[in-house]
Amino acid sequence: MRKILKSLIPGQYFSRIIHLKNSLFERPRKSYSQFGEDIILAKLLKKKTGFYVDVGAYHPKHYSNTYLLYKKGWRGINIDPNPDMISLFRRARGRDVNVQVGVSKIPSSLTYYRFSHSNWNTFSKEQSDMWQRKPSVRFLGEQQIQCIPLREVLQEHLPQGAEIDLLNVDAEKMDLDVLESNDWEKYHPEVVVVESPEFNPDIPSKNEIYSFLRKKSYRLYAFMGVSLIFLKKNNQNEP
Repeated sequence: MRKILKSLIPGQYFSRIIHLKNSLFERPRKSYSQFGEDIILAKLLKKKTGFYVDVGAYHPKHYSNTYLLYKKGWRGINIDPNPDMISLFRRARGRDVNVQVGVSKIPSSLTYYRFSHSNWNTFSKEQSDMWQRKPSVRFLGEQQIQCIPLREVLQEHLPQGAEIDLLNVDAEKMDLDVLESNDWEKYHPEVVVVESPEFNPDIPSKNEIYSFLRKKSYRLYAFMGVSLIFLKKNNQNEP
């Protein structure tokens, strides 16, 4: 049936239909993360309900470190500059606050580079240039996006009395900027997950993200794929 439909429907529309189907319907899965990070997080964060903040949330289900927690009854704030993806979040994550904005150290308007697969979208020109050199990648163009510090997003959208259990950051080369834009005295999550493809476990101190979070009283708990999982040093929830 799939082959017949593909022969009848133009390619660009067929791929959009499949993407929409996968966005709205799902098969039962144990993990939704790219490298199984959500399995570790579910073991670390044993609360029945809790609160997460997901920066660069990308998609409500696919490659998501927070969807498994959402299915368990958690809620949180999803932040992404892509209006198309935030629209999906609003349909699929009704308990969450879904914010379409970029995150940066200072309020500014930044160039957002968009691609045929939104997972490649980025504010980093270096990252954009790298993707554009790949023949399989289609560049869609540039867009100016208003960006604000994470502390301002949390000040506006964090529910009164809510404590952040998990901060997840996947900001395509701007991950350190996102971390530096937080108010760590006011917002100090129990667990932080951040993407860092450059991390070398043999020389962790050479990694800026590792060094930054160590100074904020976190210790590295796990390194999975490209994700660093940090625990607050007084965290008592280890499995």
